[in-house]
Amino acid sequence: MGVLDTIEITKNFELLINYLKNNHRIEIISTRCDCINNHLKNKFNIDFTLANELEFSKSIATDEVKIPSLF
Repeated sequence: MGVLDTIEITKNFELLINYLKNNHRIEIISTRCDCINNHLKNKFNIDFTLANELEFSKSIATDEVKIPSLF
């Protein structure tokens, strides 16, 4: 289990995603960091995510953030 798997997900999140996926495209747009969004995207088969990108140096997160131009 990785660090991202320890983040508590809102109750019934997966149930809601599965219900909505029957008729809708699921997207997460957040001002948080992209690694969390991408983890949720992969874990719950979400169609698209957009978020700020954390900067890393030698596999360690720095205090820098890249903000997508769409924001």
